[in-house]
Amino acid sequence: MRVVKVKYKGCRYSNCVIGSLVRDKAKHFKDMNKVLKRFFGNLEILVQQGIDLVKVGNNGTMDLRAELQRNKSVDGRPLSS
Repeated sequence: MRVVKVKYKGCRYSNCVIGSLVRDKAKHFKDMNKVLKRFFGNLEILVQQGIDLVKVGNNGTMDLRAELQRNKSVDGRPLSS
């Protein structure tokens, strides 16, 4: 899900659901919180600060962030020292 804060107007968000792009806006933080709860349910989520994306060609962009987990193996159990 992508969320963009719009100055004085709340935020805009977009996500894909079964191949369809969904776009909408939330006027207040509590409204956005409801959207996140409805989309993610009880899953824990990580909110990242936006970054400048690398432009490729005329209108393409690339997101070069990577997920990093420390002190956990692939199956989620702690690694022994």
